[in-house]
Amino acid sequence: MDIRTIGGTKRRIFISFDSERDRPVRDYFYNQGRRDDATWIVKSWSEPFVEDSTGMWISQTTGRIKQAEVVVVLLGPTAFRCPGVLKEVTIAQMLGKRIYQIIPHGGGSPNVIPNAGRVLRWEWDNIKRAIAASPARWNTARQVRL
Repeated sequence: MDIRTIGGTKRRIFISFDSERDRPVRDYFYNQGRRDDATWIVKSWSEPFVEDSTGMWISQTTGRIKQAEVVVVLLGPTAFRCPGVLKEVTIAQMLGKRIYQIIPHGGGSPNVIPNAGRVLRWEWDNIKRAIAASPARWNTARQVRL
């Protein structure tokens, strides 16, 4: 079900983050998505990575990412080397999902994941515009130069 906002339909997103260290960043981003003028709604988010022989974590995570239109990687200090985040990015790439890496409000980490989508600083209008853009315009958001 689509959710309407002042600017149109909210995009369903999956949030990827270091689930052991960056829950406050996730909570902040999630709550921002609840604002009336937000252009996204969080469909699902990272769960702690568990290596298992059945592939249950990968299967469940793939299902969650499939339900999203956009994957947002929140670049806390350790996200760039977090095994779960790196696997989620790989899954998103295999599914052809649009990925944005966002340096959270308050600075976050300048350590980005190579070839894992555009990098954006937390600037409310820029984030809203990037996520709301039609697929043809996804590259119009201002990318961070590091």
